[in-house]
Amino acid sequence: MILVGLIVITFLMIEARRYRYFNVWRARARLLETDFYAPLLEGQGLTRPSEWTALLAKDLRYPRYHISYARAVGRRLRRTYAWILVIQAIAYCGKLAIHPSALHSVAQVWERAAIGPIPGQTVVLMGMLFHVSWVAFALRTRRIEQRAKGKRESVISMG
Repeated sequence: MILVGLIVITFLMIEARRYRYFNVWRARARLLETDFYAPLLEGQGLTRPSEWTALLAKDLRYPRYHISYARAVGRRLRRTYAWILVIQAIAYCGKLAIHPSALHSVAQVWERAAIGPIPGQTVVLMGMLFHVSWVAFALRTRRIEQRAKGKRESVISMG
């Protein structure tokens, strides 16, 4: 289960990196939809270049990520990977409870959780710390997202 947790987190990091690229293209496409296609379809025709054209041109000339790596990790964690980690934690608890036979005492939990010379209490504590730290990270990045969204409402932004 430890190896599975590390593999899941590795995939999360790779996915967050990919998500940053996706977010750049998503923002550009959204800008074109709202400020070019929508007015065109409403019969307003093409108007003079305005703020959005300058913003898009600048973004194309000087490309940059619109969100930080931490925010991308937080988004992917909250939307997808949190569920994977929850299922992993439940599976581990189930494994401790039923393998090789049903539990008869709490002491058996610690025996079953032990990994070689590492005591079971330490293993369970480290697992809990692992999962709690990801929950804290997800909540922290969510707060950062909310603050950034509040600042953006009055300004045209690509992120």
